[in-house]
Amino acid sequence: MDKKGMTFIELITVIAIMSIIFLIALPKTTIALNFKERKDLMELKRDILYARNMSIMDVKRYSLEVYPKKGYYYINKHDNEKQISRIKKKVFESNLKIIFVNFNGSNNNEFGQLLFSITGAPSMGGNIQLKNSKCQNIKLTIEVATGKVNTYIDGEKQDE
Repeated sequence: MDKKGMTFIELITVIAIMSIIFLIALPKTTIALNFKERKDLMELKRDILYARNMSIMDVKRYSLEVYPKKGYYYINKHDNEKQISRIKKKVFESNLKIIFVNFNGSNNNEFGQLLFSITGAPSMGGNIQLKNSKCQNIKLTIEVATGKVNTYIDGEKQDE
């Protein structure tokens, strides 16, 4: 006898196998998304430390300019009072958003500048407030005397 169709049991088995495959593939996209956000966050933190360390090594002032509304930041080298060299521009590749910066005591969602002296000390401390795709509040704080960068996610300090 020649049958050219599928039985109900075969159909249910195929659907079950496909749903298991989709359930396994779905969390991997969120893991990749979280990985990109963590990568962008760690790069921002490394760039702050880079600006601090280079100001000590080059005996020149370096700065981090943050533009929250535009969603990017710059690292600049101040050769003298009038000459500034742009070292890097970073636009986040993930859904990580800069909400505001606070380097002078007031929250600003337009612009913020963190300036490091030749000793590596920031001109003032402050923080950068970010939000990830899970709507978690991420705060990077920069200490005034040392330039140490601390990370807080929803108010809890993260281990370095």
